[in-house]
Amino acid sequence: FLIIGSGAIGTFVGAWLAEAGYSKGHEVVFIGREGGLIQRALQVKPQGLHLTDCDGRVLELPTSKFTVFKNLPSELDFDYILISVKSQDTETVGNQLEECKIKPSCVFVSLQNGTRNVSDLRRFVPPTCRILAGMVGFGVHYNEFSAVFHRGTSNPLVIEQDVEGGSEQLLLNLLHPNLSCHSASPSEMKSIQYSKLLININ
Repeated sequence: FLIIGSGAIGTFVGAWLAEAGYSKGHEVVFIGREGGLIQRALQVKPQGLHLTDCDGRVLELPTSKFTVFKNLPSELDFDYILISVKSQDTETVGNQLEECKIKPSCVFVSLQNGTRNVSDLRRFVPPTCRILAGMVGFGVHYNEFSAVFHRGTSNPLVIEQDVEGGSEQLLLNLLHPNLSCHSASPSEMKSIQYSKLLININ
């Protein structure tokens, strides 16, 4: 798993993926730019990431269970790439991806607000790659002093169904014990995205 956009949401979701996937042989790599959130957190707590949530869960994820790169490697031999940058940065990330060698069977998941990110990403990645929409219903607050990532609500993470390959199921299975999450059909996903967009506007 590659996490592009290691802000509060990307770090939180990626950390739980790393915790659940480590014993199963799943590698998690974060792209965290110099001075970004995950880099700042590791400066305060070099031993790893500290997560809490509104349901009382606590995760102390040691650095042995994940990797952080400052820049995209030239070869992206990943089964899944999660995009959690701001929508206005999608094209910038796309241009960077276009310069990389991407695994043809890679599945991209857009954990971004907005309704155009999937179509925007499609312009930059190989046509054999599947791109699924996602919606993160909860918010994550990062405390600069304690370096804690805290999920404040229990709203779910929703991932679009891969009607051809069911590729979303691995993500859901890894995340489900610790995050409320489920899949939605492509048509349902559009409605969910527009609903979230209206909430953000208001």
